[in-house]
Amino acid sequence: MRRIYSIILPLLLLSSISLSARENIPPRYHNQHPRHQTFRYGGFSGGMMLHAGYLLGNKLPEMNNFALSAATKGIGGAIRFNFGRHLRIGTEGYSSSASFLKNGSYLNMGWGGLLIDFPFYYKRWTLFGGATIGGGGYKGVYMFSGNTSDWESETNLVYRKSAFSFVDPFVGAEYALSPRIGIVLKADCLIPMNGAAADIPVGPRFYIGFMFHH
Repeated sequence: MRRIYSIILPLLLLSSISLSARENIPPRYHNQHPRHQTFRYGGFSGGMMLHAGYLLGNKLPEMNNFALSAATKGIGGAIRFNFGRHLRIGTEGYSSSASFLKNGSYLNMGWGGLLIDFPFYYKRWTLFGGATIGGGGYKGVYMFSGNTSDWESETNLVYRKSAFSFVDPFVGAEYALSPRIGIVLKADCLIPMNGAAADIPVGPRFYIGFMFHH
């Protein structure tokens, strides 16, 4: 997860510096800029988002057919480079956590990868859909007796840790607050693709955040 943030955070910082250093902002919203009318590089956008969602897991025989069901929340960010009017390519990364069984059991996930999406514009609105392909890691502690509030050794506990690859389809909308700032809403469903998929719960996540355009 540190590698993901080490890539994304410097890019977001560069976006913020470029934004503050620019003196002449064109009198139009970012999605109406003339450089988006032809297929060429048209600037970039970046920002951070919070998310929340709900996860449902498979029944796992090695854990007494336990199936995880829990709310999740987390944070992350994305950066996108515009090419023409209807193509954006970039990268994003997030971390997410969930608690369950009310005894200290938890699941932590981190993931990131290459994103491609296709924006469509209407006045101040930008509607988009696309997918991210990449990899991540997760770890989970499942306590089926006892809890973490004492110093007793636990015997009915399972610890799982693994890397995974994924595809993450998403849809969203952004509303331009100014020529350089927009508020974005997004929904996705991360789908694990390799052998660890049976362990990893799947469900929708909903995001909200701000994007800064350059």
